[in-house]
Amino acid sequence: MSTTTLSFANLVGGIATNATSITLAVWRTDNGQNVVPALTVPTTTGTGAYSYTLADPAYGLTYKVVWTPVNGGVTYNVTEDAPGTIEPPLPGVSYLTVTAAGQVRANLPPMSAWDAANSGAQAAALVQATSDIDNAMRYQGKRHRHDQPLQFPRLAYASNGFPGYGYGYAGEWGQSTPRTVWDWDEANQTAVVPADVLAATLWQANWILGGWGVERLDEQHQGVKSQQAAGVGESYGESHGARTGLCRRAWHLLKKYELVSGQLL
Repeated sequence: MSTTTLSFANLVGGIATNATSITLAVWRTDNGQNVVPALTVPTTTGTGAYSYTLADPAYGLTYKVVWTPVNGGVTYNVTEDAPGTIEPPLPGVSYLTVTAAGQVRANLPPMSAWDAANSGAQAAALVQATSDIDNAMRYQGKRHRHDQPLQFPRLAYASNGFPGYGYGYAGEWGQSTPRTVWDWDEANQTAVVPADVLAATLWQANWILGGWGVERLDEQHQGVKSQQAAGVGESYGESHGARTGLCRRAWHLLKKYELVSGQLL
């Protein structure tokens, strides 16, 4: 998650001066909801210098910040616009950062390989898992933005029958008429990667880190139908899920997006 650092210089007679006390509050300009509660104490970064770091607002939202320093027994209120998010960022090489994956991980069952790995290995596994997902199958519809590097978010279909119509903000397909999007954040009016895709990315990363089944998939790619060792044999049957190269949990989460019939937009 990206962050913004708010800064304030307390000047008395044009000279940077430590305030007797100082607090701040941040709220949304659209509905007045508090983002940072009143009387929050900022960090002192130098003489008369203060800062506070918070998560960037979602696309389309703007914040106001009020700094309340006390100087010489007098309380002042200085209200400013907080920096906003100009546009939703394009997805990068992975659907999840390690930090974001930790948030998804909190709602999922145990993942022994993921939990045991260091952050560098986790990041590499997330990149590989994203590549696995994007190349696993043909997905319904098309990418929500023509310039996004990853398969999701997606414009599921054009309900008026004309391909190329999407939500239509700058750099997007066609007109500004709503269509079915996987997924659409109504509160912030922006396309987002579906929660199931995020969970699938994490399950695939866990599977990659654990090395479970990778050898069997490689053998199937080489045309091996069965093998026997030390008196124990196993045969490989035809499995659509296995052909995608995804682990079982990831495939179950993603199979609903697969193009089964019809055409790509």
